[in-house]
Amino acid sequence: MTTHHLSRLLFVCLAWLAWPAWAQPDAVRLSQAQARQPLGLSLEVLEDREGRLTLEEVRSRPDADWRPSTDEVLNFSFSTSTWWVRGRVVNDTDGPATRVLEAASALQDELDLHLLREGRPVRSWHTGDRRALDSRDLVYRYPAFALTLAPGETASFIARLGSHDGLHEAVPFVLRTQRSFLDHVQRETMVFGAYYGGLLALLLYNLLLSAIT
Repeated sequence: MTTHHLSRLLFVCLAWLAWPAWAQPDAVRLSQAQARQPLGLSLEVLEDREGRLTLEEVRSRPDADWRPSTDEVLNFSFSTSTWWVRGRVVNDTDGPATRVLEAASALQDELDLHLLREGRPVRSWHTGDRRALDSRDLVYRYPAFALTLAPGETASFIARLGSHDGLHEAVPFVLRTQRSFLDHVQRETMVFGAYYGGLLALLLYNLLLSAIT
């Protein structure tokens, strides 16, 4: 084998080994006929061990510092670090499209979401279990955010996940159509209504038994 062939083989091997660090997940496309799109495998994560990074510092980090998520549901478990998450959404439909971005955990202590257009932050939310309910874009039991994209537009988001006591909750990031989100809310409301209604009926039954015995 010639030196030229050896050089080419070495380059291919090195490129293959470095591929996981280079690869960036594809943007989530809204043209896909899905009412619910899990985003876990389309996200990237960055660990902030000291919990001191600002949004500007995170934005300036090289791509090599980010790692593609390998799980549908982000779960950092017990960790004193703060974790940053980023993703991209492209509206490749013929008209404006609105989607609801869910961070479907009611117990995550701190969750900051920053929406970026053309690489610049245009809106931010600072919410989470330890913050007031009215800090949320949509008043719901877990953080949910309405995103509207123009035809052909690509937007990105960066989320910061912080924990007060070192316990991070499992957070599924999900993109839904408005219809899907409303149906989901109605189903959950019915389930919780039936659950708490059953508990109330059981309590009243036991009170009645106590009163007649």
